[in-house]
Amino acid sequence: MHWPLTHNKHMSLILTVDDDNDINYLLRTLLESSGHRVMSAEHGVEALQLARNNPPDLIISDILMPVMDGFQLCREWKADPCLAPIPFLFHTATYASSKDQRFALSLGADGFLIKPMEPNALLAEITQFLGRTSPAQGTRPKTDEAVVLKEYNAVLIHKLEEKVEQLKSTSIQAMQDHERLQLALEAANAGIWDYDISSGHIHWNDTHAALFGMQLEQFDGRIETVRSCIHPHDIENLRRSVESAKNQQQPFSGEFRVRWPDGSIHWMAGRGRFQYASSGAATRMSGVVIDISDRKIAEDRLRKTERSLQEREHQLEQAQQLAELGWWHFDGTTKAFQCSREHLNFLGLTADTHGNLPYDTFLSLVHPDDRGIAEFPSTCNREKNIRQIQYRIQRRDGKERVIREVAELIASSTGHVISACGTSKDITQSKMLEAALTKAKNDAEKANRAKSEFLSSMSHELRTPMNAILEFAQLLLDDATLTDDNKENVDEILKAGNHLLTLINEVLDLARIEAGRLQLSLERVNLEETIEDCIRLSRSLADKANIKLDYIGTSGCDVMADRVRLKQVILNLISNAVKYNRAGGSVAIATRACTADDEFIEISVVDTGKGMNEQMLQRLFLPFNRLGAEDTKIEGTGIGLSITRQLVGLMQGSIQVRSTLGAGSCFTIRLPCAQHSPSLNPAPTKQLWRREANSSERALLYIEDNPVNLKLVEGIIKRIPGLSLISAHTPELGLELTLSHKPDLILCDINLPGLDGYEILEILKSAHETSTIPVIAVTASASPEDIERGKQAGFDAYLTKPLDISTFTDTIQRFLKRTLS
Repeated sequence: MHWPLTHNKHMSLILTVDDDNDINYLLRTLLESSGHRVMSAEHGVEALQLARNNPPDLIISDILMPVMDGFQLCREWKADPCLAPIPFLFHTATYASSKDQRFALSLGADGFLIKPMEPNALLAEITQFLGRTSPAQGTRPKTDEAVVLKEYNAVLIHKLEEKVEQLKSTSIQAMQDHERLQLALEAANAGIWDYDISSGHIHWNDTHAALFGMQLEQFDGRIETVRSCIHPHDIENLRRSVESAKNQQQPFSGEFRVRWPDGSIHWMAGRGRFQYASSGAATRMSGVVIDISDRKIAEDRLRKTERSLQEREHQLEQAQQLAELGWWHFDGTTKAFQCSREHLNFLGLTADTHGNLPYDTFLSLVHPDDRGIAEFPSTCNREKNIRQIQYRIQRRDGKERVIREVAELIASSTGHVISACGTSKDITQSKMLEAALTKAKNDAEKANRAKSEFLSSMSHELRTPMNAILEFAQLLLDDATLTDDNKENVDEILKAGNHLLTLINEVLDLARIEAGRLQLSLERVNLEETIEDCIRLSRSLADKANIKLDYIGTSGCDVMADRVRLKQVILNLISNAVKYNRAGGSVAIATRACTADDEFIEISVVDTGKGMNEQMLQRLFLPFNRLGAEDTKIEGTGIGLSITRQLVGLMQGSIQVRSTLGAGSCFTIRLPCAQHSPSLNPAPTKQLWRREANSSERALLYIEDNPVNLKLVEGIIKRIPGLSLISAHTPELGLELTLSHKPDLILCDINLPGLDGYEILEILKSAHETSTIPVIAVTASASPEDIERGKQAGFDAYLTKPLDISTFTDTIQRFLKRTLS
């Protein structure tokens, strides 16, 4: 602690008087640190001697002191003409009342300070009196000596009375402490004993007797009686412990068994100390004894538990061996790495190292490319952090293995890794199998794509001759020379041809969906009008089969969907509900109104047909599976429902079916409500731009399938004068608009349906007509690897979402200026 130095013209000499050396030391430290010199005395007589030999500038005195107290010192001080002018300050904690203060001042004291006092405040008080001169004795009011002595005696008597009260309080406290000790001994069930070695007599309390299974009056006080209670197997050990403690003059401590009169055995713990004569011979021994039977029982249980744990640890080790699972422990401070035999086997090492593996040796076996993964970090974010990693091991026998590790990192409060432990498993075979499965999957997907492309190609090839067959068949029907029999034959040709054309169209749809080439235009569709159109188209089919069609709809049910494909889906469900119904049955179409909080709207088609069981439902949406209807006269291809489910999924919806065999089925479609979805497919024709001759207006083409992103860029482009935006929601449309409108700059998303941004870039740069047009990537793929790949691919700039508008506009204007120049 530092106090401000007092700026005196000369160093003051201050005399401190206190019988407490600590107080004197503190005052000396405080005053000397403030630039003063200090003398110290322990009582009044010593203070007077020091002051008369070397008068101080100020005296600070305690009151309650031996030999001569502070009051007497003050009287002697003020009676001495040489010392009287020197300021006298009292500094006390005992005499702290106002009466004491008045008496002190009446003796001639210049100040009265009460302990304890804050150092700066104490310095301030002392500084006030330095340099002053105490009033001369003649200027003070004279006080009758008898009155002073009387008041002085009254103060002393008062303090003595206080001391007596303190002694009484201390005595009462001691009695209470003794009672508490007795209560504590009783609560602890501890017995007290005292042994007189010379007489051989031992004294017990009631608790001690009870611990030995007897009443106090039954104990005769003989040491032989005590020995007779000790278990025979413990007597010799107990005797040696007592003798050793006595000879080494150390406290005694020992545990032994006591046999009660009823034959029961109880464990005791004894503690004691010896008393020695001046000759060094032990004269007495006293101490305590407590019953530790419960502890001994617990220790016995603990030993049994430890044995059980050892057995389980052995079983766990066997289980790990059977599961080919290794374990290890890493000390982050010492870098010690200990592991099981299985883990060593994974590393291609023998068990000669007894599980102690140098950490550097372990890292040297890890594949160089994987060491950053396998190495233990020096810090982690949480106190406990679970990590699961895989790394390759290059064993010394030349084999490469793949290890999967599950570890728990233990960190200190500062985040430094203290230790880690975990398990390891050789998953080389699993990785090889996984690679084989991946290859098989890729081969299957490749074959499936080839199949889809083949079906798509064949469907297109079949449509041309099928159109010719149907058209010539219709011409034949108009031939007046055709006989009735031949007309019936032509009708069969037309019927079969139309059915085959339907099959071709459905196969073409399925192939396009599976190949990812089916493009949908999602827009706001009035559901009520669409369903009514579908019912009108299905009415003749229902009337022919004597099926009643009902529609329970509500107005305001607009959905986001492809208008043509939605009608195809609903027509397919109504057609199936009619074809597979019973005679005289019914089909009910219902919609649930979309409220403000709903994100989807439901369309249900319920029939009263034969229904389906669980096995049939599992195969319902598989293509070319008619669930046994192929043996009936009902026409169908078996792929309508497969197409329906995929079309609903492409429209961001879902389809579910419930059916009971013999009772009918219910198909439910869920599609997004229009009020919760932005227009996902803005019509490009509304945004087409054509450059007029000699026009200074510039064109920017944005290829993006997300309408929200399109709308954002539209808002930014409106701020740039002389610039128009052409938007394309598909890659194919973007390429077509590039050729037809020759824009000055192209913005292109990376993740697009069909062709991705890199493929579009390659097409644009390889064509002579478009190779000079700058192409800027605008994408949410913002990792350093993605950005580097985009630059390497040849994008003129790479902008990441969310866009920084300033950077975005600066980039556009920079490239527009470049193309203009």
